[in-house]
Amino acid sequence: MRKVAKRMVTQKERSLVYMAAKGRCQKCGVELEKGWHCDHIVPFHKTGRSNIFEMQALRPTCNLKKGGKEDD
Repeated sequence: MRKVAKRMVTQKERSLVYMAAKGRCQKCGVELEKGWHCDHIVPFHKTGRSNIFEMQALRPTCNLKKGGKEDD
């Protein structure tokens, strides 16, 4: 399997993901604070693409629990 570099999300993409989430973690519903994670629902290393419709806003704790797995 070829290694895919980590994709950096643009500020515009982050803003759109935040607005779509209405400022709340899309896993637990808690209000997002500074340092929230813009997460690829299907890990970037599997698809090699970034699309805001395939991303979600998560609290760091929720994202780290998820790791490199896909959401249920």
